[in-house]
Amino acid sequence: MMNDNPAQKLLDLLEELRLRQNEYCWEVWQDVLHIKTKEDFPIAFAKITILLEGIIEYLIVYEPDAEQDCQYLKSRFSQAMMGQDLSGRMATFMSYFDEHVFKDLRNFSRIMRTNTVGKRLEQSELGEILQQMQGLKNSVIEADISERLQLSICKYINRILHLVEQYKISSSEEILSAIEALAGHVGMDEEGRKIFEDEDKKDLKEKFNTALSTTASICTIATTLNPQIGQTVMKLLTG
Repeated sequence: MMNDNPAQKLLDLLEELRLRQNEYCWEVWQDVLHIKTKEDFPIAFAKITILLEGIIEYLIVYEPDAEQDCQYLKSRFSQAMMGQDLSGRMATFMSYFDEHVFKDLRNFSRIMRTNTVGKRLEQSELGEILQQMQGLKNSVIEADISERLQLSICKYINRILHLVEQYKISSSEEILSAIEALAGHVGMDEEGRKIFEDEDKKDLKEKFNTALSTTASICTIATTLNPQIGQTVMKLLTG
């Protein structure tokens, strides 16, 4: 079972890009993938490739007759990646995707839906996560803790924020893993543990409790995992 339908995500992405064919390619990618520099582009685009590989791996097992269509889809993406002009229009990328590709993706999405559990995060839920994590980041920056700890915690928070912003090509499971990594990092750090022990850091502790438990609960419900995982995340911090 999978918690995100990669075929539907890829279809949604291409549908959006198709509507923006007359815009400049690089500006569209910056907006869609939430990247700033062209150095970030290969890594972000690789996530799209991971969606594609997820489709292929699934269909090879469950729908081997669709392998030829998978190879056609893969070849289209390879050609589009090589043929696009980042300084030109998005049409230089989208011209490689004909109606056959969209038809296949709709069909693949329907097939994969039978083995997809959970639900996609709604925009309101993504917004709630962003608000909670940005609020936590602000509190960490303002807190009376070492610069070392501030920087290390913010690095983990930035990872979560980035995954949420890139939810079109990321997943609930990735976000949850990043939350667990943050909790584990703070819980294993000697100074970090004091946030949950010192009375004078009560406000920061409450910020952590609220932000991490809320975010973890949203993601665990989306993946149909036990909602108690939200509490498990907090145990990583409090020991």
